[in-house]
Amino acid sequence: MLKKAQSAIEFLIIVSFLLFFFTSFFLVLSENINTKSKENINQKVTNLAYTIQQEIILAHESTDGYNRVFKIPEDIEGLKYEITMTKNQIYIKSYDNKYAITVPILNTTGTLIKGNNNITKQNKIVSIN
Repeated sequence: MLKKAQSAIEFLIIVSFLLFFFTSFFLVLSENINTKSKENINQKVTNLAYTIQQEIILAHESTDGYNRVFKIPEDIEGLKYEITMTKNQIYIKSYDNKYAITVPILNTTGTLIKGNNNITKQNKIVSIN
């Protein structure tokens, strides 16, 4: 009888250890996936800002009469964000305030919108929409 009780206790110790090990393993794995997801979204927010900056640089370097349409996505990987432009910078910020970036731009008039944006250069002035 004593041997059966000892075997049951050893079995519970082994099961508890395995349960602890697998729980720890999946928590670390989950944290790793979450970190990679955040890095991916941050990279996409950064890429969007620099893509718009490059569109504006291209327009400034072009001759008068330049006209191009470029698209700004409604969301980034399901993340809702706002985008604003002053004459000297672009600011992108997620609604949850976890992601934000500001990039400098050359003097440009107009406003950025999600969807299609029309960038033009007339009389050496670059305008969006």
